[in-house]
Amino acid sequence: MKTNYSFSKIAIFIIFSIVLFTNFQAKKWDDSNGIINADVRAYYAYLPALFIHHDLKFQHSEVYRKDKSTVVWTFDTGNNSRYIKLTSGMAMIYSPFFKNINTGIGEFIMIQ
Repeated sequence: MKTNYSFSKIAIFIIFSIVLFTNFQAKKWDDSNGIINADVRAYYAYLPALFIHHDLKFQHSEVYRKDKSTVVWTFDTGNNSRYIKLTSGMAMIYSPFFKNINTGIGEFIMIQ
């Protein structure tokens, strides 16, 4: 029986293996600033504010300044509310995943 492996399938497999190996060696999930960092932190900040804290005006800033990994850079509007200078478009893309993990589906997966 002859197997027909194309060069492109072998190349994809090798590249995938290298990327997977590199990601596991980096262990970014152990670093408090590894996964959600820089601009992504600001895009992501809308999600806990909306789904967990119910505070899109960021009035309770102590919640967002617990340690270096949870700091959210907000700016004061002058009328007891704050805002993020980045748009919420990426947060809308992240929202189905965030909501599923932080509601029943995420709890079901964690129980398994």
